[in-house]
Amino acid sequence: MKIIDDEFEKDEYTKFIYTNSRSLPPELCKEIIEKFDESKNKYDGVTMSGVNKQIKDTKDLLMMGSEWERIRVTLRNELYYCLKKHLNALSIKDDFKSKNNNSTLEDFRIKFEDISIESFMVQKYKVREGRYVYHNDSMIDWPKNKKRFMTYLWYLNDVQEGGETTFNGEYQIKPTAGKLILFPACWTFPHCGKMPMSDNKYIITGWIYTITHS
Repeated sequence: MKIIDDEFEKDEYTKFIYTNSRSLPPELCKEIIEKFDESKNKYDGVTMSGVNKQIKDTKDLLMMGSEWERIRVTLRNELYYCLKKHLNALSIKDDFKSKNNNSTLEDFRIKFEDISIESFMVQKYKVREGRYVYHNDSMIDWPKNKKRFMTYLWYLNDVQEGGETTFNGEYQIKPTAGKLILFPACWTFPHCGKMPMSDNKYIITGWIYTITHS
C-alpha cells in the first residue's frame, strides 16, 4: 500500500488529497488531548444510523462552549488557509484555461463566502479497539441548502503501529501529531480509520460545507 505524505508524488487521484505535516504545533495538540480526556461530555461515536461499534468504535466530543473558543478560532483560521492553498495548487496543476476555452478553475470553484465549517469534533480511537470501517462522507442537508464539500482531519498524536487513514484500499496516511489532511467528501473517496495497535489515537475531524442559494 502506498503511503501519502508531504513529499509523495501525486497522481490523478491523490492530487485531491492535501497533507500538511506541520499544521498544528505539538503544544496545541497536547492541550486538546488533555481537555478531551478531562471532559465529562464525551459520548460513543455515531454515524447516520446511530451507534454501532461494528462500524465506528470511538469516543467523540464536540468543541462546544466558551472554553473551546480560542482553539476553535485557531483551527478555523488554519483550515481556511490550508484550503485556499490546496485549491490554488489544483488550479495551477490543472491549467483549466488552456483546456476549456479561456475558462479558469476559478469559474467553477466555490466562493469562500459560500462555505460553512461545522463544529469541530475530537475523537479518540482506543488502542486495539477503536476503528471506523470503510465509508464515504457524501451528504446533502436539504433543509439547510448545504452539502459536504471537503473532509478535514487533524491527527493529534503519533501512532507507531496502526491507526492509518486508508483510501480506496490503495493509499494510506500515517497518524503523526499536528498533521492535517483534506479530501473530497464524496463517494469516490471511500476511506477507513484503521485500528491503532500501539497507542490510543486522537483526531479532530469534520466537514466543510458549500451553501447553495435557491
